[in-house]
Amino acid sequence: MFEEGASATENSPIGYGNDLVLENNAGYPGPFGNPLETVAGLTRVHVLEDYSGCELVWHTEEFRAQTTPRLSTATGLIYTYSVKEGQPVLGIPINGWYFGALDWETGERAFEVWVGNGGFWNNVLDPVTLGPDGTAYVGTKNGLMAIRDGGKKPKKEKKDK
Repeated sequence: MFEEGASATENSPIGYGNDLVLENNAGYPGPFGNPLETVAGLTRVHVLEDYSGCELVWHTEEFRAQTTPRLSTATGLIYTYSVKEGQPVLGIPINGWYFGALDWETGERAFEVWVGNGGFWNNVLDPVTLGPDGTAYVGTKNGLMAIRDGGKKPKKEKKDK
């Protein structure tokens, strides 16, 4: 699925229709290693109707996935949690952690938001979980995060008078 010698996935692939999306987590060093050693990459392939093979739909290295990504068929987005090299603090390298999404059709980044710096934000390959109200839940060494769209307010139930 990825480059020879740098291809591994140990998490659940996304399957929708005749398509699969796999994340690359080759080189993942475990919960206490440097997550930047993980090879970046998400790939979507289409299984041919006659099952004779697959065609590449898209590949991106926009995200160094540190989670099992999730597809929302309601939004058409693949939600993921990733790590990037951040600015050193007092000469010590600090990793930046980001929640983001890719467009299912194109593989292009739809959005990405910073959530924190340092090892406590590592989610150790746990999945993104999507709630019915659109809230994304991500477990980290820091605890459980609930990530919501800042532009939308939760709907309040109307009380009968």
